[in-house]
Amino acid sequence: TMTLLALHVGSLFGASALAVGPFPGGLEAAAAIAVPVSVWAGLRAAQPKGLDKIYVRPGVGRAGVGLICIRDVPKGATICQCDAAFSQTVPKWRLLALPTAVRRTVHELFDGFDGQGNCLVPTDYDQAIPVVSFLNHQGTGDGNGPNCAWDAGANTIVASRRLRAGEECTVDYLRYQEPESYTYGQAKSGFSR
Repeated sequence: TMTLLALHVGSLFGASALAVGPFPGGLEAAAAIAVPVSVWAGLRAAQPKGLDKIYVRPGVGRAGVGLICIRDVPKGATICQCDAAFSQTVPKWRLLALPTAVRRTVHELFDGFDGQGNCLVPTDYDQAIPVVSFLNHQGTGDGNGPNCAWDAGANTIVASRRLRAGEECTVDYLRYQEPESYTYGQAKSGFSR
């Protein structure tokens, strides 16, 4: 048997405790590592800040690697930030000095233009690929359309509706990217170039 998340084992074993699972060994295994309710509240308060807001991870999407929901996401919840922590702003023409394969990688994974001829580029490539880079395009006219949208004021991607665990997050690049960005151009051309 399998005991699942937050089973209250107090009435079974004479203690007020929660067992967090799954536990392949059933109730006995859950009771063996049950956490007293008072401790559980302290553990929740001690969790690293911000990690309770993680809803997605890169995974296999409909068009390659995408952002997949790891749990249900409420409508309006922030999926990811659009600002990159390890970046600098440079004139777009400076990317022409990069080898073609590197330039293409920067465009595909780190595509941020300000509409004034400047772009964001990573300063520490090992740490610099933002989660937003894995967000795939779904045009407004494609089936049900995208399930996420850009919140310009917060510069974040938010869920446009409730999303289910396992669902891929998508956004319309033509509503989210600057017209001179690589991904906007790819979406506009139907990803044919």
